[in-house]
Amino acid sequence: MTTQAQQVQETKRCNKCFEEKHRDLFALDKSSKDGKQWRCKACQAAYHAENRSKILPRMAVYGRVYGRNRYNEIKSDPAKYAKHLAGNAVAKKRSIEKNPDRQRARIAVCNAIRKGKMERPDRCSQCGVECKPEAHHDSYERSQWFNVRFLCNRCHDELHHKYPDLPV
Repeated sequence: MTTQAQQVQETKRCNKCFEEKHRDLFALDKSSKDGKQWRCKACQAAYHAENRSKILPRMAVYGRVYGRNRYNEIKSDPAKYAKHLAGNAVAKKRSIEKNPDRQRARIAVCNAIRKGKMERPDRCSQCGVECKPEAHHDSYERSQWFNVRFLCNRCHDELHHKYPDLPV
């Protein structure tokens, strides 16, 4: 049997929609006193959906700067860098073992481009920006290996964000 004090600790009031919700419906926030964000996950998602065009450029810049600084920090320490490389190798091996068809399809497309049997365009097929586009497979079935869309990194990421069940 739970007491009223225990019940109060299990819930929290969202400061956006002002509803009492279970604490699991709030994302983690190390900087807050109770360890949870002040908005519930639903309100946070709505905020990001409304302000995506304003938030993304800021996050991209922050992410690039943070990533570059973090990588330089790791690379300057040989022990950390060796651990970093080993972790990447393990993750790549795990990905290949988990999705062997994806790896075979990737290799087939890379080989076809290298041998001149397939040509990589110099523009994204979706937005038309000039870049070195990535090949996106809609299916990893052997008969569909060369049926690819060439997308810039941004369009490719947006496609997988919009349809998370698509093959990676």
